[in-house]
Amino acid sequence: MRTVLREINKRKLIYVVIALFTVSALIDSSYLNRFNLEALATDVSIIGLLALGQMLCIISGGIDLSVGNMASASSVFTAYMMIQLSGLPPWLNLILSVLFSLVFCAVMGAFNGFSVAVLKLPPLIATLGGMWIARGFGFFFLNGMATSYKVKEFTNLTRMRLGFLPLAFFLFVAITVAVYYVLTRRRAGRAVYALGGNPYSAQLSGINNTKVIISVYVISSLLASVGGLVLGSYTGTGYVKGADGYELYAIAAVAIGGVSLAGGSGDTFNAMLGVIVFRMIKKIMVFAGLSNLLEGLYLGCLMIIALLISTGTFNNAIKKLKRSGVNTDPNRQEDGRAGHEESLQ
Repeated sequence: MRTVLREINKRKLIYVVIALFTVSALIDSSYLNRFNLEALATDVSIIGLLALGQMLCIISGGIDLSVGNMASASSVFTAYMMIQLSGLPPWLNLILSVLFSLVFCAVMGAFNGFSVAVLKLPPLIATLGGMWIARGFGFFFLNGMATSYKVKEFTNLTRMRLGFLPLAFFLFVAITVAVYYVLTRRRAGRAVYALGGNPYSAQLSGINNTKVIISVYVISSLLASVGGLVLGSYTGTGYVKGADGYELYAIAAVAIGGVSLAGGSGDTFNAMLGVIVFRMIKKIMVFAGLSNLLEGLYLGCLMIIALLISTGTFNNAIKKLKRSGVNTDPNRQEDGRAGHEESLQ
């Protein structure tokens, strides 16, 4: 029991999630209805898959700005291939179309990783280029038009549920657990942390930095591709602008989850709690009836508050004040100034 409580205490965002659920239910009881919870779980799954890849890149000391457009392109590639393979049986068409999308995004991820690891481009610039390349392919395949999927069974995937939760949410949880296991229990995961902490030391310890970087960006693109498939199945269309801005959502979510943007540190479950907090904040804006014009202001303020709570910044500031011996008693401060003046005389 103590171990469970200790683990919960490490993840202070759990308290933020509980508080947000409580406030949301008080504002509008319909917040907890089945339809809204299903939509929230689907949103969390899509953003969470992108955030998992983003988290890996940030921990390794980089960043991936291409995940949003990679997800959009994934939905487009699948819709395009379904049209091209329309003569095949639906089940074979679906499998080949999804495989094409995954392979294409994996190649794009390898290109991003190659640009960072071999060409030595800054991750921000390399993935910005990858973002526009993915967007360009997305426009080329379907001329920028939202296109319905020819295999209708594909859109039924997000309608499958266990209880009130969509199947996509359980896929997201399974992938999260797998990423957590690799990062905390496998040598490959420790190599990602080592690379983000100090690339030179990581190389001296026998880690192949180039291999790790390329692998991280390939995984990030694959996870973004899966997120794009979930999004496409949920909306029923492949659209090049379907996940516009989602890369910023992913970065904000992992930052809320306490992942250091400097690299080398971060907790998988905290990052995913950050995803839940982010999506709940977006939802609460609607139920609270707040102006859409000020949504960015509200969202930014609440994200900063959540980030301060999750990282324990307030506690650290108090500890620093105590260590520095800052005195807030005005009488003692006056005595100290008087003693200093006497010593000068």
